[in-house]
Amino acid sequence: MSVFDGPRIERRRVMVEGTACWGTMKDEGLLQLDDGRVVDPARLLHLPPCQPTKIRNKPGQGRDYGHACTAPSGTREPPVLNRCRD
Repeated sequence: MSVFDGPRIERRRVMVEGTACWGTMKDEGLLQLDDGRVVDPARLLHLPPCQPTKIRNKPGQGRDYGHACTAPSGTREPPVLNRCRD
């Protein structure tokens, strides 16, 4: 017997009315939240299955330059052309 045998339970973490909630998918295609409400999962924002605890920046960003990071890690601002127009 393997872990793939038998019934499976699909759990999802979604945003409902501004609050992150866990729920279980039902056979009818509906999501039953842990508090008992039944909702349509197609109308909800799906969240990652974990609560982020840390935001990590690349080394050399933010504190090292004495200012707060304004762009997420891994992005670059486009080059500014024609900076000095006369």
